[in-house]
Amino acid sequence: MNDPTFGDLTFENMTFGDLISLRSRNPHFVIPTEEISVSYTCVFWNIDDYPIPDDINPDLIYSNIKSALEGMGYRCSDLEIFAYGEKIKEATELNELYDAGIKYSNHKVPDTEMLRDIVYCSINHKSSSNLMVISKSLTEDTESIRVLRALKSRGFNVLLVQPQSESHSSEQLFHYPDLLRCSTYLLDGQKAMDQTPSPDVFTSPSCSRSNFQDFSEPTTSVLGGPKTGVFWDVNECPFPNDLDPEAISKRIICNLKDLDVSTDISIWAYADKIPFSDDILDKFDKSRIYFVPQVPRDKTARVVRMVHDIDLWELDSPLADSDSPPNVIVISNDINTQGDISFYRCLRSMHARDYCAFLVQPKDIAQESLKTQEWPRWILAGIVSFSQMRYPVSNHKWKKKKKIKKDKAVEKPEVSSRVKTQDSPLVKAMIRQDEDLFYPIPPVSGPRIGVFWDVNDSPFPGDLDPNSIYQRIDLALEKKGYDGVMSIWAYYTEQEPIPGFLLDKYQSAGINIVPKAPANKTERVDRMIHDMLFWEMDTPLNVYVTPPSLIVISNDFPGEGEGDINLTFVLSCMNGRGYNVLLVEPKKLALDNPGSSALWPGCLLDVGQTLGLCSWPPSSGQKRRKKNHVEESP
Repeated sequence: MNDPTFGDLTFENMTFGDLISLRSRNPHFVIPTEEISVSYTCVFWNIDDYPIPDDINPDLIYSNIKSALEGMGYRCSDLEIFAYGEKIKEATELNELYDAGIKYSNHKVPDTEMLRDIVYCSINHKSSSNLMVISKSLTEDTESIRVLRALKSRGFNVLLVQPQSESHSSEQLFHYPDLLRCSTYLLDGQKAMDQTPSPDVFTSPSCSRSNFQDFSEPTTSVLGGPKTGVFWDVNECPFPNDLDPEAISKRIICNLKDLDVSTDISIWAYADKIPFSDDILDKFDKSRIYFVPQVPRDKTARVVRMVHDIDLWELDSPLADSDSPPNVIVISNDINTQGDISFYRCLRSMHARDYCAFLVQPKDIAQESLKTQEWPRWILAGIVSFSQMRYPVSNHKWKKKKKIKKDKAVEKPEVSSRVKTQDSPLVKAMIRQDEDLFYPIPPVSGPRIGVFWDVNDSPFPGDLDPNSIYQRIDLALEKKGYDGVMSIWAYYTEQEPIPGFLLDKYQSAGINIVPKAPANKTERVDRMIHDMLFWEMDTPLNVYVTPPSLIVISNDFPGEGEGDINLTFVLSCMNGRGYNVLLVEPKKLALDNPGSSALWPGCLLDVGQTLGLCSWPPSSGQKRRKKNHVEESP
């Protein structure tokens, strides 16, 4: 498969964050969206566990892995290899990997990210695809093996590479296809090449009850049609002790009707200790409330288990099977510090793939409301819908049923007077996630202006509040002929952290303070260039009658090596593709006090260099749209 490119951004000059952002814009990650044949094979390789040998080049590694797979009878005309780890630092080695067709992701916890990508790959490909895992630590993790077994039960061919120390050293693993073949096992412990028993058998954990509906096997639908999956953390939001299973189920279903979800509802309950006998659990099962066995007591591990189960539920609930989108609802407190896996990231990703996603965090609900006779009314009243984060409308037929009126606020779920979603920490987290272009920015009705501002090169005036800063920039650009809905991304290196309340003010004013901007100027320019390319990806010319405008306030930093790119080169390319572009270099401003607000920012924009100005006839009656107008889907 050819490496995907976007303008001048290729795998050779992408960071790991760039790859993740591309994946969020394309649910298929870097996998083509066309129909995949059964010969599709994906290899997931932990380089920290099995490093690249010094005496072999990546091209030979790719060839040997492919030969080993074909020698075991697995068709792999469509082969992709993804490598994970922290050990690769040199650009030369990275380029060699990409040239060989091996995609590398620098990650501190490679197995966590790798397992997520294995599931994503499974969601986007046929169940007869081949999944090869080259990792020592992942195969020693009980939860990872559980997920791989679940994928096997759904028809995927799962292979584990586990070299045996008594036969060959793992350092020679990639040198010979035969060594790879004899080191590859199935999940049942048999060798993939000849089905002979392996010295190590990957046993599955035992469970006293039936494993039905615990995701070890594909989940079943009782009523057919669109499904709703509810994932309930009972440790943090217990069921009432005075209600029987049938009453609990009926009350949950009754209160979910307000969300207009389907009646085909299944509930999975997660508790580290189940205080019920098997007879009571059978009654819960009949009411379609399934207590998941062997749930971790540790909160982080429990979130990981629930997120994996949600992914498996998505695998069992494809969009193509129904005329309406499936719904996923999570009742559990999220872990904001868990960067690799969290409910927010999981549900936001599902929403981007056109599922209806909801989250309830019990910590945001008054405790007395959890114990009332009206349970679970006050719990579900605090639900947050991820539809509040608007995405471009997809081509799914059920999307056509939803109508979004122009210039009107999108309706939010009703909440009680005690629980207000706009004050929820989740909503604030959603806002903060949009600061760094991690997710696609929605289209707007009218022209769009994107401003990328290096605050280190040109600080904002200290005597102006965020609203005044935004208004002054907007007015100054309007005087220069740049008209449209303006968004500002300010790159601040956090030498002195900005207080949270001030970040909220900047966000409310339409100024996004990009977190963790590199202190090194070269790295900061690279970050800005990549973000501008993502902005261009989210701002296609064919959506807007008037060409979008890109304004950059930053001193350029010419590359020192042959082939290095700089701001002027990238912006000239964007102008050549039809965008209005203005580059402002603060170093050209000859003022005794450049930070003074008296003439700011007009004096600053006056030293800008216009890299071409494109124009098309405006539509009839088109009016200027300010930032406070509603963003809408085309």
